[in-house]
Amino acid sequence: MVTLGIIGVVAALTLPSLIAHKKEKEMIVAWKKMYSDISNAALLMSLDEVDLSSEQKIGETFAKYIKVDKVCQANLDILQGCWKENRPVYNYKGVKQTNSLGAVGGGGVCMNTVSGGTICFDGSGRNTIIVCDVNGAALPNRIGVDIFAAIFDGEAYQVRVAQGYRQRWGAADGTFVTLTQGDGTCEGDYYGWGCSAYYILK
Repeated sequence: MVTLGIIGVVAALTLPSLIAHKKEKEMIVAWKKMYSDISNAALLMSLDEVDLSSEQKIGETFAKYIKVDKVCQANLDILQGCWKENRPVYNYKGVKQTNSLGAVGGGGVCMNTVSGGTICFDGSGRNTIIVCDVNGAALPNRIGVDIFAAIFDGEAYQVRVAQGYRQRWGAADGTFVTLTQGDGTCEGDYYGWGCSAYYILK
């Protein structure tokens, strides 16, 4: 009886840690898959005639090459059903940043993938920030935990993973967009965008 009690206590102490570790692994695998899907979409886009003249067109074009359920217009991710109300986005340290994934960059075009993720495209021109939540509006909605980013170069049709942050810009890769913070690690910038590179490149 005493032995069973000890086993129960040990299990109670270790089980939450094992579950958290398993969830972290699942998020990392989902991010690697999503990044691969986005990169492959960019490659396929380079072979076709596509219109990348605006943020909306970039989002709609990517949606043709990625399996999606829905595409929502800029600033309408909650209203059109790509994100849930009362599901704010937090930085790596747990500080609230915005009210929705689409608002991370100031109002991106968002889409829901058939695998349950959400991808938003912020900005147009040469460099577009791609913000990805691998499990959609489901918690924890934290940068570097289930939210990651990449930069799309619309001239070269290349996608580079975020290494950190650029002031007044957002997630940055250090090549297409220079860094003001970040070194490709989770702790390298205040927001946690460096986790995006850390999990892809490690």
